[in-house]
Amino acid sequence: MLHGSAAEDANVKAAPQQRRERVRRQIIDSGFARIEDLAEDLHVSIMTVHRDLDVLEREGWLTKIRGGATANLGQPPLTFQHIEVAMHRHD
Repeated sequence: MLHGSAAEDANVKAAPQQRRERVRRQIIDSGFARIEDLAEDLHVSIMTVHRDLDVLEREGWLTKIRGGATANLGQPPLTFQHIEVAMHRHD
């Protein structure tokens, strides 16, 4: 049996499909997410987040941009100013 933070990490890590759904929902809800924030929130590596974003981008849910991803909601893409505001909320 796992004890301490190892047990918590095992409970926090989700199966790839569940993890991608959490990523998709977070990006749709906020319009933008930073890769580093997603990795930290999901307790996975940055490369894992990149792979998840690749899948979600191929499915049409989002567009990867430098440092993160924006939601594809049938609306014009977010401007740099929108993204900059979102990034500063997490500082």
